[in-house]
Amino acid sequence: MVRGLILGGIAFAAAFAAEQQFEAFRKDIQRYDNLRSMSGEGPLFKQLGAQALRAISEFGVARESDAKSLLASLTGDIVRYAQLRGM
Repeated sequence: MVRGLILGGIAFAAAFAAEQQFEAFRKDIQRYDNLRSMSGEGPLFKQLGAQALRAISEFGVARESDAKSLLASLTGDIVRYAQLRGM
């Protein structure tokens, strides 16, 4: 029971600290977004989201041939298993 209380206290402290840091960052990010809007750029999180999507799509394009060969291999394995099962 004591261990649960200690872990609960630590979790509460961590959550409280995270909320305080988020609040401080929120004000800084709002100021930064205001500066970005003055220069004609979009919000920071919108740009970060676009960059993340671009990175994911580039990774997908780079791995497309690997995915196709894996799919062909799996298809061949399934057909072979079905043939063995039918014997």
